[in-house]
Amino acid sequence: MVIEQPGPTLTRDDILEFPGATDPQPMHLDEEAAKRSIYGGLIASGWQTASLTTRMMCDSYLLDSKQPGLARNEGSELAEAGAPGR
Repeated sequence: MVIEQPGPTLTRDDILEFPGATDPQPMHLDEEAAKRSIYGGLIASGWQTASLTTRMMCDSYLLDSKQPGLARNEGSELAEAGAPGR
């Protein structure tokens, strides 16, 4: 099953705020260090994109499920790393 839903747009501030306590790697917190990384710039933490995916799943079908805790997310893939404006 494929459910298409537009995701939220991450701002620079969203990306910089999220990983401080959970994923403090330079490509998430330091724009200059991120430019020197394999990503070439600031990117969102995978934990941040995973939490946004969970929110999108809730908004699209989980909250309407009779047993939301039993829903599965098979085959989820990220097309690209999150970045400001994407």
